[in-house]
Amino acid sequence: MKPIATPRTGTATATSNARGGAGGQGGNGGSVTPDGGQGDSGSGGNGNRGTAAATAINTGTGAASATASAVGGDGGGAGSGCGISTDGNGGGATLGTVFGSSTSGAVNVIGTATGGSVVSTGIGCNNGEDLIPGAANGGSGGSVSLTNAVDGATTGSLTLTQRAIGGQASGSVEGPQSGDGGDAFSALTKSGSFAQLNVTTLATGGGAGDRTQAIPLTSPADMTKAGRA
Repeated sequence: MKPIATPRTGTATATSNARGGAGGQGGNGGSVTPDGGQGDSGSGGNGNRGTAAATAINTGTGAASATASAVGGDGGGAGSGCGISTDGNGGGATLGTVFGSSTSGAVNVIGTATGGSVVSTGIGCNNGEDLIPGAANGGSGGSVSLTNAVDGATTGSLTLTQRAIGGQASGSVEGPQSGDGGDAFSALTKSGSFAQLNVTTLATGGGAGDRTQAIPLTSPADMTKAGRA
């Protein structure tokens, strides 16, 4: 989505918000039978990339404001069951053109991209005798990299803000691998002649998932004792 505002008078304002689709939840293992325990669970799907763009152009002397926010889709959680499954990864996020301009008015441009997180939803594994946490690897948070993704033009005051935020990973229960937090990189430079220039860039990496050791459980309600991170 790319809103564009081009008024001749007053203030030009454009705002865009976009989110990638979430990954599907992994399938649950088959039911317990007299001959054996529950079947293997399925892995979760990866989240999709989110992309946002916004352009605000004031052809007069008024102010202009362009704001775009993109969020990657969440990774789907592994299903409930036995065996080792894996949570899906969070989707990445990026920005298209995020631009504001005026002949001499104040211009404010903000661009934020946030990687998708991972939602763990598996309940556990019924091996025919006890209910235990299912073994699952964590999914990684979505990564974000922005370089000069926001820009503006005016002879007046220009404010540029660019933010990159990595997605939160999920942990593992009895699985060998926890998820990695999403990487974040943000670089922004601007030069020119302005009444005032303010440039802010921010990069925040996502948190990594914990690794949890399973303990035997007796009922689904007891799963809270060994919850997934």
